[in-house]
Amino acid sequence: MHQNLACLKQAIIDAGSLNWYAQRYPNSVQLEFIHTQLYDKNQQKPLYQIALNFSQLQSVTIFATTSHQLDWCERLHQDKLEETDLVDSSLSFQRDQIDFSGFSAKRILFQGERAENIQEFSLIFGTYGIQIYYQVLKVYAPDEINLNQIPQFYEDWWNYWKEYHHKKEQGIELEKDWLCETIVPLK
Repeated sequence: MHQNLACLKQAIIDAGSLNWYAQRYPNSVQLEFIHTQLYDKNQQKPLYQIALNFSQLQSVTIFATTSHQLDWCERLHQDKLEETDLVDSSLSFQRDQIDFSGFSAKRILFQGERAENIQEFSLIFGTYGIQIYYQVLKVYAPDEINLNQIPQFYEDWWNYWKEYHHKKEQGIELEKDWLCETIVPLK
């Protein structure tokens, strides 16, 4: 499971942006990301938009550098939040890996009953943060992706990237792929 989540983190964080937020307390919270690096060979297309759905929640807490910014998730839900780029952000699927002490404002959006086998998702981007304690994580693009498929989908994206650039170097006419044009891996 750890490798699956590590690949999911990389697929999101490298060029991604947080695109949308929705909640259905006490049932679930969903975060949508764009510019993700996953490729579905069966559909023969990149999955540049995914949703992480967290359910069987224990708690959801948001953070901001000032108290007047604590409405960021409502603004994100309404497509009114500008700062959603994940460059220089921190994302973790492991407990106690992200330090939120630099934030002066926090708001608990949901607090449920204590439960066993709780997982943690934490994200800091710009002047905002979110911490979700949950039991079940599902990934959608728009259909559900089994977490065990994530490493292969991530590897397949990089193979797609290589093939894209190989065809481009050969002068083959291609539909421009913004993410392939933007990502330059370490050589």
